[in-house]
Amino acid sequence: MHLNISDSTESFYLRNFRTVLNKVHDEGLIGPTSRWFQDVNTSIGHSTKTYDGKLNRDLMLKIESLDLSGNKNDALVRDMFMFGFYCGGMELIDLANLEYSNLTDGVLTYRRRLKGLERKVMLGEQALKIIKRYKGESNKYLFPLLSKSESALFASVRNYVCQSLKNIGRAVNYPRLSFNMNIAAYHFIMSEVNIPELLLKR
Repeated sequence: MHLNISDSTESFYLRNFRTVLNKVHDEGLIGPTSRWFQDVNTSIGHSTKTYDGKLNRDLMLKIESLDLSGNKNDALVRDMFMFGFYCGGMELIDLANLEYSNLTDGVLTYRRRLKGLERKVMLGEQALKIIKRYKGESNKYLFPLLSKSESALFASVRNYVCQSLKNIGRAVNYPRLSFNMNIAAYHFIMSEVNIPELLLKR
């Protein structure tokens, strides 16, 4: 039976299945799992073709300035999307699991869940404003996405995140908006900026 799903969706479920198998293995309930996914591609492509030259600085400013005061869920998802952009691009799973322990003196330190690489990011003014906006809504997480239920499946919260992104995309006339585009947008916009000239600008 053929399922009409995108490559990224298929990859998402395969990665989650692999994570579950590894956890079960770590608890000694099953044998080795290292070879189970050796011929399966669970990577996610971040091609700049995704946004066809439209997800530029002006569009990101529109997303940032949207008045979403009437929809708390959409506002949270927009802020997480922009926070990821301000941090040089972040996956949703990394953003959702950020804790206060990851933040020290304005420096965010976290380990990427999909690749295991550690990143350190010096947060700017806009990123710090977003964190302050949600301070106190969770005793553990920077963003109160998973705080309502510690046992909540990431897949379940991802569903309403995707719906909020559709709402946000329609509001800025870009209905195909997806979360990993904060990464693509960051690299695209940075490629158009002459950093040395910007640093010397008076």
